[in-house]
Amino acid sequence: MKQSFITFSKRLNISANRLFVLTFFICFFVYGYNKILFYRPVGVHQWRNSISAAFALNYYHHGEFFKSRTNALSADDSTSDITVVEFPIVYYFVSVLYKIFGPHEFIFRLINVLIAYLGLFYLFKTALLVVKDKLYALSIPIFVFTSPIYVFYTNNFIPDATCLSVAFVGVYFFFRFFYQRNKKDWFLSMFFLLLAGLIKTPSLIFFFSVGAIGIVDFIFKNRKTQRKATFPSFQIFIITFIAVVLILVTWYTYARIYSDIHGGSVSAVEIRPIWILHSGNIRYIWLKMIERFRGGEYHSPIFLYMTFLMIIMNIIFIKKYFRLFNLFTFLLLFGAISFSLAFFRSMYHHDYYQIGNLIVIPFVYLNLFNMLRHKYPGIFASSKTKIILIACMILLINDCRINMNHRYSLEHYSIRASNEKLIMFGDLEPYLRQLGIKRTDTVYCTPDRSINISLYLCDQKGYTDFGLSQFNFSERIEHMKDRGLQYIIIGDTSSLADITYNKIDLGNKIGQFGNTQIFKVAD
Repeated sequence: MKQSFITFSKRLNISANRLFVLTFFICFFVYGYNKILFYRPVGVHQWRNSISAAFALNYYHHGEFFKSRTNALSADDSTSDITVVEFPIVYYFVSVLYKIFGPHEFIFRLINVLIAYLGLFYLFKTALLVVKDKLYALSIPIFVFTSPIYVFYTNNFIPDATCLSVAFVGVYFFFRFFYQRNKKDWFLSMFFLLLAGLIKTPSLIFFFSVGAIGIVDFIFKNRKTQRKATFPSFQIFIITFIAVVLILVTWYTYARIYSDIHGGSVSAVEIRPIWILHSGNIRYIWLKMIERFRGGEYHSPIFLYMTFLMIIMNIIFIKKYFRLFNLFTFLLLFGAISFSLAFFRSMYHHDYYQIGNLIVIPFVYLNLFNMLRHKYPGIFASSKTKIILIACMILLINDCRINMNHRYSLEHYSIRASNEKLIMFGDLEPYLRQLGIKRTDTVYCTPDRSINISLYLCDQKGYTDFGLSQFNFSERIEHMKDRGLQYIIIGDTSSLADITYNKIDLGNKIGQFGNTQIFKVAD
């Protein structure tokens, strides 16, 4: 098998790779990535994108790997910028590039795009191992790269699409190990799955599915069966698997303890399960998820309905052909459902929480294509079938393009996700430096209900209105003065019409940039 695998790879690689590169090069421009690369954090989840972007920027200024920072002074009783969310390997790497080329956000976006393309390429290579047809293999990464949530967050700052892409690399090396029995591939698989799991936990769905299959191997290893063992050396499997789990547990335990010590975490290191919610909240979140489903925010609704039909077909053919993919399909589906239930409370506001669950899709269709190749080779090889497949890919790409245009339309991101008044903060930093305000000087940016958006956009340490809703405006000022407030930046007084500014001592007005006013707080 190993020799035939190598021969097949050499014969197919060049033309197949060119097909992949050409297709995804076209998608890059169809989705407008060439323009989006140079956007500030705007659009859906500007809030969380600004936090992730702030991590890289603060590593650029400070460079302590285990001390991730934002611009918001939300830790240690609102006096510190220390926080922790996920393993910061990508943020730190981007900060190194910032030191070389300067802190340009397009570098961050481009790195995430390149990682995604690398992961999709290895997903393509995985499909080639199974279906041995470059067109069918190409459709597998396309089915992922036509999900609006994956495409949108790939060219952004939140790492969910990035960690899924890293997991795809681990998937490839796992199946190369399955075909070649080379222990090096097994260790590479575990390394990339570990890296993906450290970045974000949803990418661990495949890793734990591998563990479950390993247990099945152990149960049947002494039985006389024609079933091919997935793991010839169970000792190596169990040692490396446990080692990965221990590293993951160590990191997330550290993150939880670190977060508890300092407080102010921008994203709690904990689950948000369905079983702690009452029925009204569950229904509220479920209806929002249905709305996103029907609106095509996760993927084309027709495509998802078809995928559910394919899962039913997996049930019918559970004992036939590539049983390993049948097992993976159901284990991944179980993992996706389990993850959704464990983080159900977050599903209302966070569409990107479903990105990790997209890993189910490649296995569903790989299973289908493999079944067609073995049972219906005529249909599989038919030019008509391939034309239909090409048409489906084109339609899905176009559908995703329309969704991306909507997500970046002014109407969409200014009303639903971004506060227009916050955008002006993005041009403010040079003016603040002209006024002699250093980035470490403590400021209060208002109006801004987010943790970090305005502070990041003007690269300033300080506070926003987040967490201060219990105070009126003058109480907020006094609260911040006690913690060293030096400047007040008011983005647009019209949005705070209920505040009578002339009755509040804001200090000395030292500058104005458009409608944005800057005050130096009196000692």
